[in-house]
Amino acid sequence: AAAGAVAAAAAHPGTLVAASGDGTVGHLCLRSFKTLGQSDTLDDELLSVCVMKRGKKTLAGSQTGVLNVFDYGKWEDPSDRFPGHPSSIDALVKVDEDTVLTGSSDGIIRVIGVLPNKMLGVVGEHGDMPVERMALSPDRTALATASHDHTIKLWDVKYLFEEGGAGLRASGDGDDDEGDASLRAELGGAAVDGGDDSDDSDSEGGGGKRKRKKKEKKSKMAGSGEARAAAKKQAAKKFFDGL
Repeated sequence: AAAGAVAAAAAHPGTLVAASGDGTVGHLCLRSFKTLGQSDTLDDELLSVCVMKRGKKTLAGSQTGVLNVFDYGKWEDPSDRFPGHPSSIDALVKVDEDTVLTGSSDGIIRVIGVLPNKMLGVVGEHGDMPVERMALSPDRTALATASHDHTIKLWDVKYLFEEGGAGLRASGDGDDDEGDASLRAELGGAAVDGGDDSDDSDSEGGGGKRKRKKKEKKSKMAGSGEARAAAKKQAAKKFFDGL
């Protein structure tokens, strides 16, 4: 299995799922060091893996940009396939039981809804260079991504964990929701802004809540270069201190 192409689930302690470049997914027991199950060989390299749906589903990202969905424990063939990535899916990070982040060789970090399968938005990109590794900070507010461009970038992903699930899931349900989704995608594409006032409007009620939230976030995006640099440094320190 390629580095990073392994995953474990709390629902299945003592076991590990691994995706391999030979086109198979393997289910391994860490106690007996035995193979509990293995999929048939797909005509595609499998580069990344993630366990979701409370241990009931396993996702495997492929060289051709297809997300293969396996029923956990029934490894013979995928139960579902989700094409759509134009390039290979090199990294997967679980957001919640219904949402996953994908890092692709086209340099784009996408937000994907799983069953129903849907592309929800974009967190950011590394230009045209492949995204090889991704990891969430312990407090789940920042995403670190490593790429062939020799950089590690930090992204503000607090919006993915806002009340109601993944922050981009509501896109397409109306003009206001589309505006929110677009803004969240824009915020995700910026480096981590840090600060403690990003959620101040959450405690306020009334119909103006969404508009105030938009204004605050847009104001934050328009902050001075010095303030942004200081916030980046603070967020980076917080992220690495938690590792």
